[in-house]
Amino acid sequence: MISLFLRKRFTEKGSVIIEMTIENTNEHKKVEDELRLHSQILSNLAEGVYLVRTADLTIAYTNPKIEEMFGYEPGEMLGQHVGIINAPSDIDQEEVARHIESQLKAKGNWNGDVLNRKKDGTLFWCHVNISAFDHPQFGKVWLSIQEDINTRKSAENALIESEQRFRALFENAPIAYQSLDESWRYIDANEELQKLLGYRVAELEGKTFREFWTEKTQPLFPDIFCQFKKQGTVDAELHLLRKNGTSITVLLNGRIQSNNTGKFVCAHCILHDITERKRIENDLVAAKKAALKAQNEAESLVAQPAIPVAGISEAKEVSYKIAFRKLFC
Repeated sequence: MISLFLRKRFTEKGSVIIEMTIENTNEHKKVEDELRLHSQILSNLAEGVYLVRTADLTIAYTNPKIEEMFGYEPGEMLGQHVGIINAPSDIDQEEVARHIESQLKAKGNWNGDVLNRKKDGTLFWCHVNISAFDHPQFGKVWLSIQEDINTRKSAENALIESEQRFRALFENAPIAYQSLDESWRYIDANEELQKLLGYRVAELEGKTFREFWTEKTQPLFPDIFCQFKKQGTVDAELHLLRKNGTSITVLLNGRIQSNNTGKFVCAHCILHDITERKRIENDLVAAKKAALKAQNEAESLVAQPAIPVAGISEAKEVSYKIAFRKLFC
């Protein structure tokens, strides 16, 4: 549709001039419809949206979601410094603005996770996307789109804290621990394992667990670890070589970790140093054998006929002395 507008005006000399303006109202209506559509989209977005004037960092526009997210009444945020939504920080807000502006100039946009503050002081995390453009009404502005990720961030922080606790437990556990890949190569080892073998983690990287088995136990490795992978667990007594060349006896307890599809992830192993215990056990066995041998020899001597001497009592005394010399001399 085309509209015709006529206007009469007089010149300084009194002449009459008729001005005629022709407008395509279809184009006007199209622009108005587009603006109305954009406004409806912004008003119904699930994310919060606001515009910030770059000249003074004041808020020029807010959609209903951003007001709801931060706990403000409709229109209450307009004209206020954007710092009202930032969490308390020692960082200068002007410095932050300069950093964002430099990123916008270099890349055209900036995004990241930001800790924000609601009107009531509650702190919460948002993922923010910022872009810059020239607005016909507000001039140079930053368009900021904010998504509330507080629940996700809390879960991530809880996971990080859990990992840190596990790492602290892993590093400070009083038991030697190691993790191995599917080829039985070292993935990680805690402080006690490093003390046990005499190697630092950097020295263990790329090495297989088998390399530390003694020559005597090397042939047992394939069978033990084949069963380990098949059954998912292992309990075995091994002889290992330390960095200084000494041999130690350890009790190995291992478990295979698999993902939810059953694929091998890693092998978790705990090693107990039982070298001293085995030495004591061997000494006790040797002592027991010696005592049994002595007992048998004593019983054998007692069973022999008494040696005839001056009298019966003297003969017994001589027999006891001979037995005593055999046992303890």
